[in-house]
Amino acid sequence: MKLRKILALLMAMAMCLALLTACGGDTTPAETGSNDPVQTGDTADLPGDGTKYELIVTNHDSETSKGAQYMNDLGQLMSDYVAANSKDTLEVFVYNGGSLYGGGEAYGAVEAGNADMAWGAAAFYSGQFPISEFIQLPLNGINSAQMGSKVFMDMLAEIPEVAAEYAGVKVIQLQGNCPGILSTTAAYGKVESPDDLKGLQFRTAGTTAGLWVSAVGMEPVTVATSDTYEYLEKNIVNGCMNDWHNIDCFNLYDVIGYTMDYCVSTSPCFVIMNQARYDGFPQHVKDAIDLYSGAYASDMAGWYWDTCVFTTAAEMESAGVEIYEPTQKLYDFMTSDSVKDSVHAEYIAFLNSYNLDGQAIYDKCMEIVGRYADEYATIYDTEFTIDQWATSDVATADLEANAAALGITLE
Repeated sequence: MKLRKILALLMAMAMCLALLTACGGDTTPAETGSNDPVQTGDTADLPGDGTKYELIVTNHDSETSKGAQYMNDLGQLMSDYVAANSKDTLEVFVYNGGSLYGGGEAYGAVEAGNADMAWGAAAFYSGQFPISEFIQLPLNGINSAQMGSKVFMDMLAEIPEVAAEYAGVKVIQLQGNCPGILSTTAAYGKVESPDDLKGLQFRTAGTTAGLWVSAVGMEPVTVATSDTYEYLEKNIVNGCMNDWHNIDCFNLYDVIGYTMDYCVSTSPCFVIMNQARYDGFPQHVKDAIDLYSGAYASDMAGWYWDTCVFTTAAEMESAGVEIYEPTQKLYDFMTSDSVKDSVHAEYIAFLNSYNLDGQAIYDKCMEIVGRYADEYATIYDTEFTIDQWATSDVATADLEANAAALGITLE
């Protein structure tokens, strides 16, 4: 606990110095609105004694990323609840850009209690979340962050082995990310045929995504998200599978020339909390966390990340990136039964290597995907914004369900 507070203090000082010396425009995420804080019980007899509680959150993405904006907004909802329903306060401090812990360190930091909460990506932890990597399995039918979030939360609830992957922490939510798309440098050119894929030095992340990259003839190169810009700029790789969010977050539109508007795969992400830290809070603070956890937090993340499909596309086009549809011949090749069967068989074997029943787990995951295929088939046909989340039917239903489970009356 002492280490956590010392690190938080040091990082707060560092961030203050950075703000004083920074140049350029305002990097504060735009306000997105929020559900009004609920108020329960007799306001004259609120619990608490004026204690100031805090949560230290680590996020590896930049200050302007959806991860930062999402965690700020989620933390504000929790803070507002405590303020409205107790005499206490809750402050949520989000440390972005890996300033507290890097992407591959966040899970361990939370598990050890050196950070209270983290937003992170399972792909950073090779071999630690083999079932979770199903979310990133190409040709599994998941087409969006919102659909992936629904599937992932059902996997958590219905597959005990998924819950076991997160046994060391309290799960706030599991989510999908927006589509990972195939981008190439201007020097390499547009991918228009299966032959154009052969030998393409292609940045990828995550075991399951790499299976598809190899199956279609490309050469997968493991590159950290933060290093992708440099690798593309220096032509160490000719292309990348980064999602719309990462292209925006790391300004990859400056070093790519062409992007195929085809969802290769999505990716599994999480928000986790130190269990002992949660257990140490009084009930009204636990209620604030739980009210905005689970389906609410997961669906909120899916909504936030999917907005990148619209906003990032506009940024890319302004930067001169050509966004195009694959030719029918190329699409048929990339999605062929032979490619799908090969990749999915390898994923099942991958699960088996962890002494899991790969076929049974795979079949269950695919069954869950099938539940949402029709609901999300046209998810991007109508543009939506982050501002619309708080008043959406999904947010309202999730909040009401969480409140009912907690015995909280919404007003």
